[in-house]
Amino acid sequence: MKSTANVEFLRSIARIVEPQRGLPVVLSDPKDDPVVYTAVAAGADILCVRDRHFYEPAVVAFCRREDIRIMDDLALLELLSEKP
Repeated sequence: MKSTANVEFLRSIARIVEPQRGLPVVLSDPKDDPVVYTAVAAGADILCVRDRHFYEPAVVAFCRREDIRIMDDLALLELLSEKP
């Protein structure tokens, strides 16, 4: 089954991280903060989200300081299609 192979592939490349705790970042929806702090702990380059709260200036600025780009799924697919 193809989806099982996809899940197994993701398991093989995934790693578990402990998100940091810090000051609130997503002020309009504090439940989103663990997502941001997990990306920081993982050393993510990109945080792919469609939730509008992540595009607020304070969240974008915080992620930029952590060298994390925020983009939606279409922008990520476009970026991935540009790479050789």
